[in-house]
Amino acid sequence: MSSPWDTFEGIYVLNLDRRLDKWQAMQKHLAGQSWFPRVERVQGVDMPHPPHPRWLGSFWGHLRCLEKIVENNNARGMIFEDDIGVDEHADEILAKTLKQVPEWDALFLGFCHSPRWADKIVKHTANAWRIYFCAHTHAYALTKDAAKKVLDEGREYLNGLPEGESPRAFDKWLADHFATALKAYGCNPQIVCQEHRGFMSDNAPIRTSHHRKQVNLP
Repeated sequence: MSSPWDTFEGIYVLNLDRRLDKWQAMQKHLAGQSWFPRVERVQGVDMPHPPHPRWLGSFWGHLRCLEKIVENNNARGMIFEDDIGVDEHADEILAKTLKQVPEWDALFLGFCHSPRWADKIVKHTANAWRIYFCAHTHAYALTKDAAKKVLDEGREYLNGLPEGESPRAFDKWLADHFATALKAYGCNPQIVCQEHRGFMSDNAPIRTSHHRKQVNLP
């Protein structure tokens, strides 16, 4: 294998049609990455707010990306949101993580951790965390089987919501699967962060640039 990124047969970026400016900025930002020519843009789901919560369209958009993994028969697929930054040592760290954790259902290249979840992220190897709960889905990979499971359950969850009930955000809903159905790991140190580059988040009414700084656990 010439590159650790070859592990991912499909690489998808979620982007709204009305935010092609973010897609163009991301193309420029990641132009030097060897894997970027393989990236496929996935059209996000734009739902009006109000009446819908801001994160509902994002939830459906992530399911579209999972559908791509399944339809394209990717053994493993990577999903990025359109506001990421990649660490300059990403290739080296990812290669070590994949070597130390050859079997996984979900792999996070970046995530948000809170002291409230101190017992939910456990040191596994020198370059990998075992994750039982975390926030943010700006950079993660799933196997095809895991993608199919999450896709089916995600559709069932959204379609089964009582009228007027607000859904959970996709990342929090997904995290509930880690302790039971999905074996999830994260790179140590993290290699992909949310880097807004002056843009407003599409899922929040205010800018959320506080996630730009990489979070390294002790």
